Amino acid sequence: MLADFLLTTMMAETRTVLENLTLKAVTYATTPAVVLFIGLVMASQGRVREGFQYVGGDWRQPV
Repeated sequence: MLADFLLTTMMAETRTVLENLTLKAVTYATTPAVVLFIGLVMASQGRVREGFQYVGGDWRQPV
């Protein structure tokens, strides 16, 4: 249900203030977890230094 709401909200051309706040909250809440997950996957593949660099600041660049 939440996924459907987020998908339709992201696809909409106009959003309400509540929808914008919801999208920002979900984005800000999930970004650190995703960044840490990617860093851990890189470290588990033997790319420990690259994993730490990714978590430390390279996550802003496209993968």
